[in-house]
Amino acid sequence: MVKGYLETAGIIALVQGDILSGMGGGLPIQEASPTVWVSDPDYERAVGLVEEFFRNDERTLGQTLWRCPTCGEYLEPQFTDCWNCGASRVQTDDE
Repeated sequence: MVKGYLETAGIIALVQGDILSGMGGGLPIQEASPTVWVSDPDYERAVGLVEEFFRNDERTLGQTLWRCPTCGEYLEPQFTDCWNCGASRVQTDDE
């Protein structure tokens, strides 16, 4: 998602280590976590955009997220149950 977000802003990004994420049980977490790489000239701008991406936890790529009333996880609007704890989405008057 971060790679796509950067690319929509015109920054070419590359994901490294995504193939290792399936091997998480056999490698230290730092070794199995994918990373997003950008070129040096785009680095400062990319850092700002990534910070904005994670700071903006109420919206993702134009979709309004809902927050699980049980565990607090943010979920995309098409889901009716929380993937993290299984709790059902609570409907509000404006839905």
